[in-house]
Amino acid sequence: MGNDAMIDNLELVTVEEAARIVGKTPHNIRDYIQRGRISKYNVYGERINYAARNGQLRVSLKELQVFLSLVEQGLEKHHRAGLHPELGFHEVPERLRTKHVHRLHPYLGKFIPQLVEWFLSRYFKPGDIVLDPFMGSGTTLVQGNEMGMHTIGIDISP
Repeated sequence: MGNDAMIDNLELVTVEEAARIVGKTPHNIRDYIQRGRISKYNVYGERINYAARNGQLRVSLKELQVFLSLVEQGLEKHHRAGLHPELGFHEVPERLRTKHVHRLHPYLGKFIPQLVEWFLSRYFKPGDIVLDPFMGSGTTLVQGNEMGMHTIGIDISP
């Protein structure tokens, strides 16, 4: 089988095209690649396991659609970590996962606000005092305040 037939069969598209077609973000598609959920290809239709040159990375639209269909049917997962289903936040667009706190300054240890909100809503109620002894970028403080809690944060990082 020639490369053209292989490319047609795989229906190779760029990450951006794939994201637009399936209604995901390019970050979601790259995450599926990184987690080994879908393969990555070069412009010749060859499966690759190295970083592609700028503009050279392709994904199989058919492979992506099959994967997402299996996820929707509950036969496959976005990840293999065995997390509580509510803690995946796979359907939350990246722009919502990196809101106010994360845009103030770069901080490597940050985590998405929805994760903090999930825990706070289960173990605290409005008016409670929440102590975050490892405050970091302040995600817990901001989310707690948004949820009507009194928050105190301590950290040794400047």
